[in-house]
Amino acid sequence: MSPPTILIVDDSFSVRRILKAQMASLQAEVLTAESGERALQLARLMPLSLMIVDIKMPGMDGFQLVELIRKDSRESVAKLPVILLTSDCSEAARTRMREVGADELVDKADPGSALLAAIGRHLGKART
Repeated sequence: MSPPTILIVDDSFSVRRILKAQMASLQAEVLTAESGERALQLARLMPLSLMIVDIKMPGMDGFQLVELIRKDSRESVAKLPVILLTSDCSEAARTRMREVGADELVDKADPGSALLAAIGRHLGKART
């Protein structure tokens, strides 16, 4: 069985690098994308196990990306678990997360163990 593949989507190079380093212990292949457009392209080209997406990005934001993922005709894309990262953990953000079909929201200000726990909950999980 091949290791899971996680895609980190964030417009900040330093955030992508930090998050990728945090996941070194997961025995997963960790890829990065600098935009929602690139992330959607990668999701359609290769099998992914999980996507971690920043909400606030120029161009396509994280909510728009999740909406497109959920509407994709490929089941492997449409059912991909998605964790959103944000500095806005308000009830409005959580409501919007549920509306677009994301699986979880993690505070970007302190992702550490909360993000690793969320990844553990969703890796390999098939959406129903």
